[in-house]
Amino acid sequence: MKVKYSYLASNVNNSFYSVSIEEIRDVEESLKLKLPKELVEFYLEVGYGFIKGSKYNVNRIMSPKSIRDFRLKQNDFEFFPNKYSISNRGIRLLL
Repeated sequence: MKVKYSYLASNVNNSFYSVSIEEIRDVEESLKLKLPKELVEFYLEVGYGFIKGSKYNVNRIMSPKSIRDFRLKQNDFEFFPNKYSISNRGIRLLL
């Protein structure tokens, strides 16, 4: 584990799952795009999962497969609407 993200990975309240470079490349190929290098670095060093922000706040780092499914509107994201309202108090989805 590199020092850059060790504070996230070492926090016992956070839950992360490993991601392989093959999984990343497979998703990039299916979407015909390159994921941002910072995201790829994060995936390879920490993985995807959940960051516990406070008692009532948990942030999710989507897996590469979830990003693919969201972009292609399939599986869990099949019936999501096409437009999203993002406000300062609303849910934020970062891709």
